[in-house]
Amino acid sequence: MLETRTGDCGGLSRPGGAYPLQSRAGGDFDEWVRRVYEEGGDPLSEAGEPMRWLYGICLKEGRTDRLLNCLLRIERAAHAQLEAERAACGRERAAVAALERENRLVRRMLESRDRQFATLQADVVALRRDWAWRAVQKARCGLGRARRMLGCLNGAEKGRA
Repeated sequence: MLETRTGDCGGLSRPGGAYPLQSRAGGDFDEWVRRVYEEGGDPLSEAGEPMRWLYGICLKEGRTDRLLNCLLRIERAAHAQLEAERAACGRERAAVAALERENRLVRRMLESRDRQFATLQADVVALRRDWAWRAVQKARCGLGRARRMLGCLNGAEKGRA
């Protein structure tokens, strides 16, 4: 039965494999044609009351073409918005990936700095345990103390003059 009815549309070029909607929702052309000729149930079972009224008005006035064009514009706009959101999502994923790479780099730098600090800290501890370093430090402290004392004496002599 489907073959005979679609055969009646010989004047129309059949875009086999094409999709009536840009979003490809509802399947390809053949699936749409099959649904047109399916029998059963309420033909407007998926439509709400406002859409039934619009369809009835358009059918009565012979303007179903305008209704179809309006619905196709709405579908195209919704599909364009979906594509824009997908592109934005892709950009967000790229930004997140870049931040994750930067985060890993900063962590590696911090771990390297921590290792260097631990090495330097161990060197300082080892140096402070060395007897020669302690002797030099004591000599420096003693010289500093002597310089301060001599400085106080020099200051007192200058005050008298």
